[in-house]
Amino acid sequence: MAEGRISKKLLFELLESIQDRLDRIEAELQIMRQHVAALVQSDLRRGDQVYALETRVARIERRLDLTDATD
Repeated sequence: MAEGRISKKLLFELLESIQDRLDRIEAELQIMRQHVAALVQSDLRRGDQVYALETRVARIERRLDLTDATD
């Protein structure tokens, strides 16, 4: 009967260890999700900045009557 108790105790300790590891993994995944979200936001801002610069360049070209030669 003592062997049964030891096995249950060892199994319980193993399960606790697994739970601790899973908790750490979940925390790391949350950090990674936050980093990905920040990268997406940065990419969106950069796209907006490029669009704004393209718009300004087009306006400047129109004002200066600059056109590409299409001959």
